Amino acid sequence: MLKAGAAYQPIDLAHPADRIAFMLADASPACVITTSDADLPGTTPRLELDAPPRTDHPTGNPTDADRVRPLEPGNAAYVIYTSGSTGRPKGVVVSHAGAVDLCAWAKRDFGPDRLARVLFSTSLNFDVSVFEWLAPLTMGGRIEVVRDLLEIAERGGWSGTLISGVPSAMSALLATGTAALDAGDVVLAGEALPARLVRDLRALMPDARIANIYGPTEATVYATAWFDDGNAAGHAPIGGPIANTRAYVLDASLEPVPVGVPGELYLAGAGVVRGYLDRSALTAERFVACPFGTPGERMYRTGDLARWNAAGQIEYLGRLDHQVKIRGFRIEPGEIETALVRHPAVGQAVVVPREDLPGNPRLVVYVVPAAGAAGTLDPDELRRFAGETLPAYMVPAAVVPLDALPLNPSGKLDRAALPAPDFAARTTGREPRTPAEKLLADLFAEVLGVARVGIDDGFFDLGGDSIIAMRLVSQARRAGLALSPRQVFRHPTVESLAQVALPADAAARTARPRSPARASASSPPRRSCGGCGTSAAPPTRSARASCCAPRRTWASTG
Repeated sequence: MLKAGAAYQPIDLAHPADRIAFMLADASPACVITTSDADLPGTTPRLELDAPPRTDHPTGNPTDADRVRPLEPGNAAYVIYTSGSTGRPKGVVVSHAGAVDLCAWAKRDFGPDRLARVLFSTSLNFDVSVFEWLAPLTMGGRIEVVRDLLEIAERGGWSGTLISGVPSAMSALLATGTAALDAGDVVLAGEALPARLVRDLRALMPDARIANIYGPTEATVYATAWFDDGNAAGHAPIGGPIANTRAYVLDASLEPVPVGVPGELYLAGAGVVRGYLDRSALTAERFVACPFGTPGERMYRTGDLARWNAAGQIEYLGRLDHQVKIRGFRIEPGEIETALVRHPAVGQAVVVPREDLPGNPRLVVYVVPAAGAAGTLDPDELRRFAGETLPAYMVPAAVVPLDALPLNPSGKLDRAALPAPDFAARTTGREPRTPAEKLLADLFAEVLGVARVGIDDGFFDLGGDSIIAMRLVSQARRAGLALSPRQVFRHPTVESLAQVALPADAAARTARPRSPARASASSPPRRSCGGCGTSAAPPTRSARASCCAPRRTWASTG
């Protein structure tokens, strides 16, 4: 697609049909590249990868003579949709020049050797994926495609030259105690990097180089980078600007603030994207004239609060608005609130991230009934309703009905007065009947922070997510019960999970031995699908399409 001069737009088939339909209608792609069994809305022409091969396609690289128009550096390379405060996702248009600049930086700061074999674990809908697949392939490297970091836990580990991920996911992966990792570089992005994770990674891989890298989608994946020097006493800084990028910490008058003084972080340089697809007003609001650059140059207002430290590094301090990040996903609470007030029984909705369980931020929505609405609001029904239009990572962990929202003396929402959700209220009465059920019920309660759990209670209905699932696996293994994170997803109740769990010693006897040596880049290992157990060659997108793993679909935008 990129060689042809088209821009690609990733579509996750696991997203709700309404969201997929909106993104396809909003971007108006020229065609959709998918498989014949993909259930997609609309009448956009399709190119099906599993259809009989055609013989009339040219075999050489395309030139401008073959393209609809000459390919210029400013042409769009891809469009990634992020959460939107107006209630609908917005498309970020990234140019070829920005993508090439990202690869040029990767070549300078990593190089072909460090990118020889890279784990590709990030969804195409998350812009970190561009670094994971494009940078290695443009330097002659290889990528190994997995569903997500959960698969690494199931497989027992991975070895290569570079692995990247969100800090919370990497922490949970290490906590399982099952992942033997061997990589020259570990790239962490999307969340604040705790010093403990740096120490844990250093203990596991003493020779690895650990990087904390920051960047919004609007700056073409990455904008600043910090590499561990072995002395991470506190939260790691997000570092300094990468090549061809400039970073400014400014006050409300767009004046630079002194070292140590908080201000808003602005980004300028080659990575700044074209803007938001067909959102000229929003583009003008977030991409402003740069007073420190050449005439006509723009810079991006990140909305992030930051400061320079005495060592010339940028420290991330939080958000200036209510935007949040959960497990690396950027979420606008307004989009969730808009989805919920579409329900006829909901009059008001406020979404708040809470961390009532340390290390586990969760989205909680507080709802007030609409005027004249009959009956009480059903939290489970509202979560199902939200899931009809929102991707899974944006569905609130809890819905709390209130008669009215608490207000402070100035009439604004008093967030501190919002009550904590009562996940225990969702639990059922059936008690465990077997030792395995008793152990799992106790572990569910421990990792979810509730008093008790019945055997019919769903792990995710009680506020669980993929990160907590890996913690559950780790705790169960220490207690003598072998589980995989994928089993928690497929068997989310205590009763069903107890039926597939094995004693840890029995699981160890049946497990295939693994070599601790780093795998050769020329001979990647075979693997088994975590869903069906089928033995397969090194994973590829086309191979996964015929298996039971979730598929991705690309839309090509002319």
